[in-house]
Amino acid sequence: MSNHIHPTTIDARIQALPQELQDMILKWTLAETMPGPETEINRFYQTPWQLQFNRTSRRDLARNYFASSKFRFDICLCFAISETWFPRWRNAQTRAHLDKITTIQVRFNPRCERLQLVVKLLGVARVYKRLLETMVVRLKVLLGSRHAAAVEISVHLDAGGGEEDIVWANKASLKKLFPSELS
Repeated sequence: MSNHIHPTTIDARIQALPQELQDMILKWTLAETMPGPETEINRFYQTPWQLQFNRTSRRDLARNYFASSKFRFDICLCFAISETWFPRWRNAQTRAHLDKITTIQVRFNPRCERLQLVVKLLGVARVYKRLLETMVVRLKVLLGSRHAAAVEISVHLDAGGGEEDIVWANKASLKKLFPSELS
């Protein structure tokens, strides 16, 4: 006897269950198929289909998705790509969802030709400081000045030696570095 159950048989069996059990199975299935803990925000980003399934599932799943996901943005010095998709992503989120975000990771693309040129002219520290200042302002706009969470910003630096230095900063330490942008 085969252990393989035909999908229509599974569907029929689920449909034969009481509604409460059907709802539990649906909720568990949607939750288990949500994207992993890291979400890359780029021009190809799409809201997880599980959040588009129905209002009830969106309400239940969005809370956990936005609170537990690390949203990663890869940017380059010219912001040519991020100028279009960064605001589009932000505008697609509700205020309630944005308020749930606790972790954002920003990665400056070391392969950006303009970044490499400016690093040669100005030096690594000055360029990354300027980029970080710009991202602090952008994150303030994204999350709003009243955002309660201590947002972690992971900045991946590549000084040209091939290894990346990872700098973590929380909102409090960024306020010390850039008080005018975060006041």
